[in-house]
Amino acid sequence: MKNIESFNLFGLNFHLLNMSQAIELLEDFIKEKTKPRMVFTPTAELIVRANEDKNLMEIYNRADILTIDSYVVYYASRLLGVKVSEPVSAARLMLNFLPVADKKNYSIFLLGAKDEIVKKTAEFTISGNKNCWLASRVF
Repeated sequence: MKNIESFNLFGLNFHLLNMSQAIELLEDFIKEKTKPRMVFTPTAELIVRANEDKNLMEIYNRADILTIDSYVVYYASRLLGVKVSEPVSAARLMLNFLPVADKKNYSIFLLGAKDEIVKKTAEFTISGNKNCWLASRVF
């Protein structure tokens, strides 16, 4: 894996990635096929939870990609002197990655808590992305 510049904010080691760098890294992970990868984009609320739950903090700090999700955290990091170029939220990352997945025939796995949410997401995802193969799991 490439050496990714990171910064510590509220006890979490975030990676300094913009959207295109994050997508490039996802593609590198797919090409490597060495192990499952963890990608997290915690919001301010989840950062607070991680500071209350050391197991969650450890999981986040072991992530292959950990980026800030919201502009709240983005502005907080900027005020603290970190030169973050943009928040890379999970939703934006997925939406920006779908055309890449479609072009390269990657499979997408959707994990959801309610069947109807996964179905709606799948319907939205495949519209315009006809070459993606989708699978899902509901708990």
